[in-house]
This record gives sequence, structure tokens and C-alpha cells, in this order.
Amino acid sequence: MRFVLTHFLKPGQIIGSDLELSRHKILIRRGVVLNAALIQKIKDLGFQGVYIDDPLSEGIEVVDIISHDLKMKTRNEVESLFSSVEKNFVSNAVKKIDSIKKLISFQTPSKKSTRSKN
Repeated sequence: MRFVLTHFLKPGQIIGSDLELSRHKILIRRGVVLNAALIQKIKDLGFQGVYIDDPLSEGIEVVDIISHDLKMKTRNEVESLFSSVEKNFVSNAVKKIDSIKKLISFQTPSKKSTRSKN
């Protein structure tokens, strides 16, 4: 399986991984053969690319660095944030930003100052 940018997709290619719109909505299931209409739909929805199964990538399995659950939770929080901003619910938007920060925060070691004292 390999990632192919949308402008390189061709009819006849086989989807290598479910293409999801949201946590509970799958647009195209793994194993579906692409046609021109599906390729256009993928482009129209703004996908950058999809995973394809083909002889070139046979035997290669892609391991996600970010868990599917974290991706979906973050996406839902961001959608909710934009909804709050659209409705001008500022206090709710601030809470959503804090929630998103908690979802995606990674702890990094603190850096000691390298400035010399004069």
C-alpha cells in the first residue's frame, strides 16, 4: 500500500485503506476500484491523496503514527471550535481550544537558557 496524491489517481486503481469523512462515515472502503466519478468526488472533498494497493507497493503496510481515535477526536474538536466561532460563542471557543491543546500536546524537555550572564 502506498499514498498517492489525488492528481495522480487513475481509474482502475484499488483503494488500500478506508477513506473516511468522519468517525462513523466511510466514503470509500478498502478494496474498491476507482473510477473517474470517485476520483472527482475525492478531489471535490479536498482529500490530498489516498492509499492505493498495487504491485509497486505489494506487501507494504502503512503504520499510522497518530492513532485513528486521536485523529477523529481532534477533528471533531476542531469542527466544534469552528462552529462555536461561527456562532460567536467566544467562551465556548476558548474551552474548545484548551480541549484541542490537551488532545495534541506532546511534552518536550525544557531547554535551559544558553545566554551568558553579563
